[in-house]
Amino acid sequence: MFNIFKKSRVGKVFSSLELSQIDNICRNISKYTKMKHHINFNTQENDNYGEKHFRDRPSYDGLGTHQDLVTHCLSYDYIFFDCRFELRVNKIVSVDKKTSEEIMNLSSDGGVNSKRIMNLEPFNHSNALNEISALEFHTNATNYSAPMNMIKYIEELSTSKEAAKPEYQAGYDKWRKDEVSRLNQSPILDLFKEEIKKKQEPINRKFKDVHNSDQILITYNEKWATLFKICMDNFFKNISMGIK
Repeated sequence: MFNIFKKSRVGKVFSSLELSQIDNICRNISKYTKMKHHINFNTQENDNYGEKHFRDRPSYDGLGTHQDLVTHCLSYDYIFFDCRFELRVNKIVSVDKKTSEEIMNLSSDGGVNSKRIMNLEPFNHSNALNEISALEFHTNATNYSAPMNMIKYIEELSTSKEAAKPEYQAGYDKWRKDEVSRLNQSPILDLFKEEIKKKQEPINRKFKDVHNSDQILITYNEKWATLFKICMDNFFKNISMGIK
């Protein structure tokens, strides 16, 4: 069961400066590998910010609720011929003093004195709201050949098939034709056209230390971008080691 206590995201998403800093860091993969790759990027604000879920059973920490503190989501997919790497970057913002303290306790801060900050205005009163923000990220890797799977999907769509009902056939055929046209214009197919032409077999690669997550304090922490860059540089180095 759940209840909803949604909060406004106004002024709580990544700022234009934060977005620029994050994007420059996340697109720096070319510094570590010269292998061909394509980056798919997406950004989305979280409509469920502030939503509170009441659990049927208390969690291990004794709390019966969980509150969604994510305001803004960024996704980067690094697509190579035979593998892909996923990076998700979220901004989280507190909704009250309790969640401010939770973010402080769970975030890397690069040496910021969290206790000192919490004793300063505006954190030393019971009504402090939306005062603390942090960046959280998650990385992942899969042996998935996006271009070869796209080719297989195009071939599948190009094969005539019956719709669920005769009256749906015209619409279904048009959708298949439009989808094939859209996929054929994909920059991924153009980037890997030589490998596709040669019918190159994807390699089953092994990766080390590419599945990570962390949370970095942004509020009152001028080092947040530096800390994030260190994490991403390590991520890209580990990617380069696995795709040699």
